[in-house]
Amino acid sequence: MISKYQGCLLGLAIGDALGAPVEFLRLQEIKKRYSKDGITDFYEWRGFKPGSYTDDTQMSLATAVGCIRAYQRWSERGICHSASVVYRRYLEWLESQNNPEKRRGPGRTCLRALQSGKMGTMEMVN
Repeated sequence: MISKYQGCLLGLAIGDALGAPVEFLRLQEIKKRYSKDGITDFYEWRGFKPGSYTDDTQMSLATAVGCIRAYQRWSERGICHSASVVYRRYLEWLESQNNPEKRRGPGRTCLRALQSGKMGTMEMVN
């Protein structure tokens, strides 16, 4: 089962790295810049080396690590508030964004929400 999770995360990172240079472009623009087949290889984007993934992969990995940590805590102690564990991992990710080499263009909404110091809940959505 672990290899399936690893494969899923690897596929996510590869797809994200392939799509990073064309994020927010229209199909016509993509074909004009890359080829009639679209993007078929890794390219540099915003100063990052070809094959570099975006903040989307960073956040997905943060979620995965948070879930693993929550599972470990539950297994060791028999008690855990999983959402808090994942939230703490998001705050670690937020701190990493102070390093220009790790900052991959996170959205303002995401940054502001984490910088607020308040963990959101589903009840807050409505």
